[in-house]
Amino acid sequence: MKRKLLLGALLMGALTTNAQILNGTFEDEAALQGWSVYDIDGDQRAWGVFEAGELSDSWGLEGNYAGSESWDFLTGEGLTPDNYLISPLIQIPESGATLNFLKGHTYYDAEDGAADQLSVYILTADNAQDVTDIPNIPTIYHEVFDTPVPNSQAVAVLETLDLSDYAGQEIAIAFRHHEGYNQDMIFIDSVIVTENTAGRNDALAKQFKIFPNPATSVVNIASPNVAINEVSFTDVNGRVVKTEKVNALTDATVNITGLSAGIYFMKVSSDKGSFVKEVVKN
Repeated sequence: MKRKLLLGALLMGALTTNAQILNGTFEDEAALQGWSVYDIDGDQRAWGVFEAGELSDSWGLEGNYAGSESWDFLTGEGLTPDNYLISPLIQIPESGATLNFLKGHTYYDAEDGAADQLSVYILTADNAQDVTDIPNIPTIYHEVFDTPVPNSQAVAVLETLDLSDYAGQEIAIAFRHHEGYNQDMIFIDSVIVTENTAGRNDALAKQFKIFPNPATSVVNIASPNVAINEVSFTDVNGRVVKTEKVNALTDATVNITGLSAGIYFMKVSSDKGSFVKEVVKN
C-alpha cells in the first residue's frame, strides 16, 4: 500500500505543483529531492548519488552521477537488483520534447553472474497507479550490458529519446536496473528533457552538418550556402560557457577542449536565423 500511495502522489503532483522540463545532474544528495527511489528486491541497496572522481571523469561524466549496483564491494557478495529511480513529474509541451541521458556500466563476466539491464519507462496517470504496474508498460529504452568493461575503460554514452507521443501530458520517467547479478554497477547522468522546436528551426538545421558528435576537441559546422555568425555553448545548468564569433563563414571549426565532459546545447546563429543542437563533449 505504501508503494501505491507514494507513486500515486508522484503522478498526481501536478494538482499542487508546477510541472517543468527536467534537468537531472545529481550533483549532490539534495539533487534526488523530488525523485522517487524504490528498492523492489528488498536488499536495502538502491539507486544513489556517487561522488565524482578521476575514474568517473575518465568515463566522460562531469561531477556526481546516479548509480545502482549488482555487487556489494563491502562484503564481496552478489546482488540481484530490481531498483527504480523515478523522476519528478514534468509537463511535456504541445510541441513535444526530447530526453537525453548519459549511461554506462562497469564490469561484466558471464561466468560470475548475469548481465545488468537498464529499462526506461514513461509513467502517466493512466498507465501506472502502482510501482508494480511499471514492468507491464512498454519500455522506450532497454539495454543488456553484456560487454566486458573494466572500471578503467567504462564510457558514458549519450542516449536520445523522442517524447513527442506524450505531448501535452504530465509524465514521470522511470529508470529500472534489473536482472543483473554479481557484476558491478550501471550509471546514468545528465538526464535532460528539452522542448522540441519543430517548425521553428528544423528546416534551418537540416542545411548544416555538425560533426563529430560526440566530440573530444573540436566541433565542425558546415553549410553549403548559409553564413555562420556566432556559435555558443550552454551547459545543462543554463550557463553560457563558450561563445565564438564567426566572420560569416559557411564552414567553422570550434575548439571545445576547454569544456568539461558532458552535454551542451550549441546555438548556431546565422544570416538566416538560429537553431540549437545538443552536443556531447567526451
